[in-house]
Amino acid sequence: MNQAGHPYEWKKVRGGTLKMWTWPSRARDRAEVEQLSGQRGVPILVLDDGEVIAGSGEIVRWAHEHPAANASA
Repeated sequence: MNQAGHPYEWKKVRGGTLKMWTWPSRARDRAEVEQLSGQRGVPILVLDDGEVIAGSGEIVRWAHEHPAANASA
């Protein structure tokens, strides 16, 4: 996203390690991801119009296919 020139807000979600003490925060974070995307996996990109792009490869593809208006080519 940086190279494509798109402004974005980055949010870290918990869940990399499944330890008993991480379950409550992981459940909250992943519930939000699931509400937005229909899945619990990350990364996801939520566009201004509400469309969700899931997966790093798909996010990179979207960024390449939709250069920012102020981005240099």
